Amino acid sequence: MATMIVEVAGVQLAADLADIQSRVAAGTFFWLDIVGEDQAARSARLDQLGLAGADAAWCLRFGQAGRMHIGPQRLRAATWIADRNGDLIEIHVIG
Repeated sequence: MATMIVEVAGVQLAADLADIQSRVAAGTFFWLDIVGEDQAARSARLDQLGLAGADAAWCLRFGQAGRMHIGPQRLRAATWIADRNGDLIEIHVIG
């Protein structure tokens, strides 16, 4: 599984989980792409990142249109791309 960080400085492969967690702790805005593996692996990665259960479940819901939720102290958006067979190959999360 590859995890890419997209931010004002550009796009880079996350070195490890600690790299992502340090960016979260810094409170700066970034887009996170989690690419590859199956849903269980993607779910485990979201758990490692500290997403609340409801947020992780919300991000992993597919088979519908992409969506965004804006609320007090929270912005959530999820989208994806699929291969020709309709299999999920990438997810995007903003929080």
